Amino acid sequence: PALPHGFVFVHPAHLLLSRPMNSPFVSPYTLESLQADGPQARACFVLDADAPLFAAHFPGNPILPGVVQIDMVAKVIAACPEWQMDEADIDEVANVKYLHIIDPRVHTKVYISVNCKPSADGRRHFRATLTSDVTDGAIHFSSISLVMRSQTSRR
Repeated sequence: PALPHGFVFVHPAHLLLSRPMNSPFVSPYTLESLQADGPQARACFVLDADAPLFAAHFPGNPILPGVVQIDMVAKVIAACPEWQMDEADIDEVANVKYLHIIDPRVHTKVYISVNCKPSADGRRHFRATLTSDVTDGAIHFSSISLVMRSQTSRR
């Protein structure tokens, strides 16, 4: 469907990548652990329920924004040295499914599992799953698929 006249669609991932380096944005998460093995990686992030972002999204009912979830997946990918990717290499956000709200007061940790699959065109396809801790019942928060340019296709 077409957007109404005067409206422009801006993908949330582009907003993350275009924020100025001196932006007052304070990350609402910290990377606690990362394990990578070939085409798979697993990371744990600790959420800061007191981060300013949550006061605005939403007052009294904090929710981790979807665009921040995409940013977290990009951070996992960039942190895996054997994949040789950068957060700015996002070519496409192919698919995103938000299945459960992430309230940082309830879920202080988010676990991300990422699988990497190269394609014939030199790009890499990453499928990520965000879940809670097993002690919380391993709630499936979201599934995110990113397509990223490889080192060689950047040139």
